Amino acid sequence: MQKLNASFDSTPLIYFAKARKIEILLNLFNPIIDREVYREAVERGISKGFRDALLIRDIVKSGNIRIIDVKIDVSKYLKIYRIGRGEISTIFLVKRGDADLAIIDDSYARNIAKKWG
Repeated sequence: MQKLNASFDSTPLIYFAKARKIEILLNLFNPIIDREVYREAVERGISKGFRDALLIRDIVKSGNIRIIDVKIDVSKYLKIYRIGRGEISTIFLVKRGDADLAIIDDSYARNIAKKWG
């Protein structure tokens, strides 16, 4: 069975890393994140001393989680939809065709993703 390319928001990625179950993601999906999600999950996490951030960083370095930049001006979407930068970039990776589905924990952001198609 071919794995789907899944765009992850930071919170689901962090939860799997905290639970030390990130291998489940790697077995089910080809995980993709945007640079903003990397900042949220890894850079901010490392600055706060979170070990899960180091785990995510190492998996990104190994190439098992790919970073794809979403080059959009998110400021207008922040004002209109009132969701975070990570959610916006996660949705746009699917909208652009880089990912098959978005993994987002925020129900409001998921509803916006459904509206965007």
